[in-house]
Amino acid sequence: MATGRNQRVAMLLAEMVGASAAEQTSLLEDATDLLLEPFLADAPVEGSIFSEGMSIEQKIFAYRITLTDRIESARSDEVAEALRNLRDHTLRAAEGLIGR
Repeated sequence: MATGRNQRVAMLLAEMVGASAAEQTSLLEDATDLLLEPFLADAPVEGSIFSEGMSIEQKIFAYRITLTDRIESARSDEVAEALRNLRDHTLRAAEGLIGR
């Protein structure tokens, strides 16, 4: 269910805001499977930034643009930092899916 996943990602982000770099890294490593779910799904769920039939590379491109926009419009530096770390971790993990 999209809502459940969206809520879990929102909770992850909330935990990351104000956490140390080491704590953020640990949270992200624990959440890698959750963060990769949309990259592995064949069909996008409601509210997804992805379209049906997108390749992993296309999804990575769309994700990078969307998260960069969210970072630029973040309400605080702490939120921007958490989003940046979330984006970078997810992109590294997603790039590991290419060719699988």
